[in-house]
Amino acid sequence: MSMKRKKLGEDWDDIDIDEEDEGQVEEHLVEERSRLKLVLKELMKPCDV
Repeated sequence: MSMKRKKLGEDWDDIDIDEEDEGQVEEHLVEERSRLKLVLKELMKPCDV
């Protein structure tokens, strides 16, 4: 599996991931998406002003 990541102020890097680690990476990505959804949900709540 090949992934790309961006370093601060630099170009994209290619990252090669072993098949053994691929499941862990996918699991981590699912967890990250869940956390981001929760953050977005909180941000979209109307403000009590």
